[in-house]
Amino acid sequence: MELSQSNIGEITEKGTKHVGEHALTLSIVLTAVATAVTGYLLVKEFERSVVITDIVNANFRISELLTRNIRDYIIHNDKKYEEAYWKTVSIRTGSTPWDELYKLKWFEEKTETLRELYDWADFHPEDRKYLDDAIDASTELIWNEIQAMNWKEGRYDTDGSGRAQFDAMGRNKTYIQFKDLKEDKKEEGRQKAIDILYSKDYLARKKEVEAMTQEGVHRILDRRHNIERSYTIVFFSLLVINVILNIVNVFMFQS
Repeated sequence: MELSQSNIGEITEKGTKHVGEHALTLSIVLTAVATAVTGYLLVKEFERSVVITDIVNANFRISELLTRNIRDYIIHNDKKYEEAYWKTVSIRTGSTPWDELYKLKWFEEKTETLRELYDWADFHPEDRKYLDDAIDASTELIWNEIQAMNWKEGRYDTDGSGRAQFDAMGRNKTYIQFKDLKEDKKEEGRQKAIDILYSKDYLARKKEVEAMTQEGVHRILDRRHNIERSYTIVFFSLLVINVILNIVNVFMFQS
């Protein structure tokens, strides 16, 4: 049976309309997928930002806890503060789980060192430098605090072996007992211990830790906001394309 010109035109029109309807359906599906994927990525980025913010702030928070505990121990001579001090140090060095400090689910049973947490977060090298410098500064504070503990007991690092031992420990700092015990200078040492924990150098280094941490937080969060902004731009670009496709389909195939 021969097809007339009108029949051919009708078949072509139906075929074109059918293709258009499929294109419309496909565009709706693509929009749904794009929305779901982008929404998922945005939620994940937000969750990651919360964890990363805690990681970035961890060094400063730990440093503040150590200062509070060591001062209380030296002034009040109460062992519970000394125990709290070394427990906080053990979190920093990866011997005690981080959930002792942070109650977020992500931190449960994690025992990485502070630098290993930074490795996981995969910070940009320019941002990471501020955080590493802050760790180095806070490590120097720990040395001052170990000095204070020894001076309180009348022990002195007269030959420099205590400092050498401290430096040789690397990341995992623990208590060092200075060799030179001078019982007659115990009270003098206790006052000296208090003085160092309120000295200009000690307070200046604490401000240095805070400033470098804040700069690191600022840079990292700015970079993360840019990532989230990129996801948002992609989402709305796909949405606009979808709207255009819908308009084209309506005018071409529904009229």
